[in-house]
Amino acid sequence: AILIPGPKCVVCDERNGIEHTFLYPKGTIDYAGEVLPAASMPFFTNELEATGKDRYNRREYRAKVQLVFGFAKDASHIRCLHNYRELEYGGYHLDAVEEQLLRYINWEFAWDFKDKSSSNDEDRDDSESGFTLSFDDIKENIVLILETNCTQYASMYVNATKKAIKNRMIADMAHDLIDNKFGYYIKQNHEAIRCILKA
Repeated sequence: AILIPGPKCVVCDERNGIEHTFLYPKGTIDYAGEVLPAASMPFFTNELEATGKDRYNRREYRAKVQLVFGFAKDASHIRCLHNYRELEYGGYHLDAVEEQLLRYINWEFAWDFKDKSSSNDEDRDDSESGFTLSFDDIKENIVLILETNCTQYASMYVNATKKAIKNRMIADMAHDLIDNKFGYYIKQNHEAIRCILKA
């Protein structure tokens, strides 16, 4: 119901006489809205499809990655799904998304959170100032749903546990989900995001 837009799923608990309907016409975007009904800004969404392979001696496969992301105080909701199954630890693709998120967020906000900055510091970038936000600094205030699909034979798991994936092509695609459109999204919602991260 969450991952495939449109299907109506009805769960009936006959013993207790309870019925619950799951219906998400826009899939993960609607689900994110359910998780965060009082969102003060729109969600950032992006998706990519590509065909390729992780190594020269592997078979070519087709993959799709989708991201729904938003800021909200105390939201703390991160989910990774691969081929309609939950990934407990995400994987290389989640690492790539986190890295790109922090790149853009630090570029825009790091100085807002630096306790002591002199006028001389303003001419230096964040790496020179020695201050950057980490993912732990922001994860309590975000909703992030990362969904990936590829042909089953191409799914490569970390330690074969099916709790995290390590596909290189999918990680590269996930990296590219956070692009200049995300930079524009941050600038459009700058004040709201700053207040959420400051909280």
